[in-house]
Amino acid sequence: MGRVHRQHHTGIFASVSKTAFDSILDRLSGETRIVPVIGHPVVQVKSPAALTAGFFEQGRNTLCIPMDVEAAHLDVTLAALAAIQNLDGIVVTVPHKMTAVAACATLTERARFIGAVNVIRRGADGSLHGDMCDGEGFVAAARQKEALFPRSKALLLGAGGAGSAVAHAMAQAGVAKLAIAEVDANRRDDLIGRLRGAGHDAVAHDGGGLADFSVIVNASPIGMNSTKSPMSLEGIKPDCFVGDVVTRPEVTAFIEDARARGCLTATGTDMYKAVAKLILTFLARNGEAVL
Repeated sequence: MGRVHRQHHTGIFASVSKTAFDSILDRLSGETRIVPVIGHPVVQVKSPAALTAGFFEQGRNTLCIPMDVEAAHLDVTLAALAAIQNLDGIVVTVPHKMTAVAACATLTERARFIGAVNVIRRGADGSLHGDMCDGEGFVAAARQKEALFPRSKALLLGAGGAGSAVAHAMAQAGVAKLAIAEVDANRRDDLIGRLRGAGHDAVAHDGGGLADFSVIVNASPIGMNSTKSPMSLEGIKPDCFVGDVVTRPEVTAFIEDARARGCLTATGTDMYKAVAKLILTFLARNGEAVL
């Protein structure tokens, strides 16, 4: 047998040490549990190594593996996964976060509000129970970087799955007013309506200056694998907190601009480190419904 190449993983999550990697390999057996990450494509995902290491730290013999699933095959894939007896759950990434909701028997309150899931727990009877912790992960990462949400005025760029999650989490964290910018007016207005229905002050961004905002977050894909920025930060206050959900590059042009203006920031990498911890916690509660 050829030599196994043991790679040290770096980047979006903490690295996996050689000792931990060897221990994980040594434990692989017929008793190993699995948690797939499903998306399309999946070549960019970094979570399998980090989550597998996280399971190991919890004392669980569980392996996280990527699965490239096209949208046309999502329903049959989820049905098949639900039947696998040694499957503890599923991590869901783009473009399946919204469509995977239909396969879930129960959802957390935030997953119902957002209309998307990023993690699914499998019950002993094969039932699936979903949560969406991207938004909570962003807020946790931002708080670690000294962001202050209570009574603040925030600007959110993007109202898709990630934007809806971040909007809900910031509203729950106490943001006083949330302005939303989104190229799709229907999607923007739908999110605003849902936030208002939950008692939060949300409006469409009028395109005016940035001096009134204490928090600005890019939850759009603009900047992914490019030097583009979703907007100029001209006029921003130096004490404004700026966040970005984009993970590649780790420091986006948007974050570079904010740092050059003296702002505190949280990157997509910061966010997804926090999300990984939330996913591990959710999956540790084996088989529970989330009514």
